[in-house]
Amino acid sequence: MITPQKIQELADPIESVYIHMVDQLLVNIGKHITSPAWTHTASWEIQKLSELGQLTQENAEIINAWIAEMPQEIRDTMEATRAAALDRLEQQLSRAAEDGYIAPAMTDSTEQVLTAYMQQAADRLNLVNTTMLQSSVEQYQRAVALTEQEVSRLEAQKSATQEFLNEAAGNVVSGAETRVQAINRVIRRISDEGLTGFIDRAGRHWAPEAYVNMDIRTTVHNVAIQSIQNRMQDYGTDVFQVSSHAGARPGCYPYQGKFYSWNNSSGSIELGNGSVVDYEPLNSTTYGQAAGLFGINCGHYPIPVIPGVTIPHGADNIQPEEENKKAYAESQEQRALERQIREAKRVVEMAGDTATKEDRAKVRDLQSQMREFVGRTGRTRRYDRESVNVSAQSHSLQRDSTRGIVNKEALHTYHDPMREKMGSAFDSHPHEVEKIIRRLEQAGVEILWQDGNMSYSPSLIPGNPGQMIMDRAASYSAWLHEQKHFDDDARLGYPGFTALIENPRQFAEMEYNAYTVEIEFARANGYEGIAKRLERLRFERRQEILGTQRGNKQAQK
Repeated sequence: MITPQKIQELADPIESVYIHMVDQLLVNIGKHITSPAWTHTASWEIQKLSELGQLTQENAEIINAWIAEMPQEIRDTMEATRAAALDRLEQQLSRAAEDGYIAPAMTDSTEQVLTAYMQQAADRLNLVNTTMLQSSVEQYQRAVALTEQEVSRLEAQKSATQEFLNEAAGNVVSGAETRVQAINRVIRRISDEGLTGFIDRAGRHWAPEAYVNMDIRTTVHNVAIQSIQNRMQDYGTDVFQVSSHAGARPGCYPYQGKFYSWNNSSGSIELGNGSVVDYEPLNSTTYGQAAGLFGINCGHYPIPVIPGVTIPHGADNIQPEEENKKAYAESQEQRALERQIREAKRVVEMAGDTATKEDRAKVRDLQSQMREFVGRTGRTRRYDRESVNVSAQSHSLQRDSTRGIVNKEALHTYHDPMREKMGSAFDSHPHEVEKIIRRLEQAGVEILWQDGNMSYSPSLIPGNPGQMIMDRAASYSAWLHEQKHFDDDARLGYPGFTALIENPRQFAEMEYNAYTVEIEFARANGYEGIAKRLERLRFERRQEILGTQRGNKQAQK
């Protein structure tokens, strides 16, 4: 059946695309605004506005890269939704028809449901794409104008002080510092405002990710409900029971576990256990209202009732209202914290070299709040919802700082051999891996989640901690490997990515150290065969970094 968790699972891939697409568009705006930041006011504004065409083209390419596979993604989501909604139901209806309880179905009308909702979803997302591109252009123009206003305001403030007058000889430097300060403030403002993906009839501006979140979840839910309704009608049955779940909204809670009819009739029906229950018209509920039963973001679904066959589902196990309200409030609090963490990280990405210590400290503070929240409530932390991923999913190859060139298809357990024995670190060493994540976050490391990738990349800015990209299925051994890269980066004083690449011997030494940690872990756990494979990987990785291969005498000095 389609549970709230299943709805989220089905909608997540499309929602995630738009979350990361917006991140990348805003970071691209930040890249243009922040480089260079020291030009004279008039020249800077002219230069930035001259980049408008280039920015528009780049942002269009970003959108196209992310949505290249969206039509198939939509179809896959809708088909998976139908399959999940009808899971076991088809078998129950068919058996009931064979036993004579209901009439056999003469047709399958659920394909029409898929076709209609796929087209509807595609049309709405195309509108979001167009609106979002235009919004990114408008926000860039606004950022340029706001920066000039902020520079003028800050310079007026400084000129009012004797200190500024005494340092007149340093006007060029002061002007550069003023512009960096102005840019940083504008970046934060633009990031907070985000982009517009949809404007509703009331004139309200929806962020792309917020609108897609609402629309896709609602579409998934509608496909599920409509598929069930259509299939019930195909078999000539009309009465259903409303499902129950924790965290139900106030507009849905009163109807959990009760019986209703699609055709708005009322009456009584005998269930499979011999009991007789009353059912009411569906239009006697909040059905049809945005925040009502089966409405926007509702997590309920209809459970078909086959006369004389169906056993009631969960009517006696509905969560007490106070517990229900608490669970719902906690879910909303977690989503709000996730958004705040992601938005704080986005400011740092947008600001680049102009990012302040306060910007980075805000990320760490919010992550600390999330750790406290998870510890207090016992809820599962969703790291993927806190990440800022500024690489389009269509990018096929990526340089992995620990394991060479990899992609989603090419990464096998050979690159993480301990996974074959222990599985994911979250299964084998949940407390230990949480401790690693907490330590890295407190140090200021950005952790991103990406299937088929495991890497630690030093920061482009010397003196700052780097970024870690991890596959959620990575073994604890792989986490130890990447943690060792961070330890070495910190030990060297965070020299930066460029310094590391320009020093291949240092790079090779870091790889040697990281693989050695994995080898020792494998032997400590009795996996000699895995240790041997890791030794081979360590050798091959060193050869790759230093430009040597067996039999090649042109090794770099």
